[in-house]
Amino acid sequence: MKNDVVIRNNFINELLLKARDKIKDSNHLPISPVELRKEYFKAFEYYKTAYFASCREKSIFSEMAKHGFKLANYNVCFYTFKEDNYYIECPLFLSRLKGISIGAQFEYKCSICGKELLDCNHIAGQLYDNVVCTKENEICNICLKNNCNHIIGETYNSVEALNNVTKMAFDHIALVSNPELPDTGIMSMQIDRKFISYRALFEHKNFIWGDDISCIYCLVNYNF
Repeated sequence: MKNDVVIRNNFINELLLKARDKIKDSNHLPISPVELRKEYFKAFEYYKTAYFASCREKSIFSEMAKHGFKLANYNVCFYTFKEDNYYIECPLFLSRLKGISIGAQFEYKCSICGKELLDCNHIAGQLYDNVVCTKENEICNICLKNNCNHIIGETYNSVEALNNVTKMAFDHIALVSNPELPDTGIMSMQIDRKFISYRALFEHKNFIWGDDISCIYCLVNYNF
């Protein structure tokens, strides 16, 4: 469990480093505000993944939101218009939505005796002596490799017991607040037509469906 926490924290720190480097590099590039938005969105993808992986650590979103506010002041953030509808595709906004977790059913067997977990007395993670070497589907129960020097029928000491997955059946995909797959999530969200019509009243005197509509999410929600 401790190793899992270390791995997760390292993963988050790597993502934050990439996001900050992308923001820093983008600010020094001789590019237009529109191109700057594209580069910021790439950084926001890193932030979004780190935000999910950290179980929605507020400080990560706040850091991303500050950059979003700066970008919004360039007046280059617009809803995407495609297929006769408007969509939000900003990673910053979409990080407020849910991510994806995959549900599945598993069947396990003990790596030492080959029995189902309820039928054996071995405890995963513990070491056992006098373990008889067997090979199922050419996989050695001593080292879990298919090409080794262990001899079938011989006994070995200090063998770690593991729960081997023998069958796995995916049965659902769920949208959850703290997803198991932090680098996945909703990439695009269609906007209600009534909302677009309402927003158009403030931006266009003679609005035509398909005209640019600016996203002001970061401006009106600056104090995240």
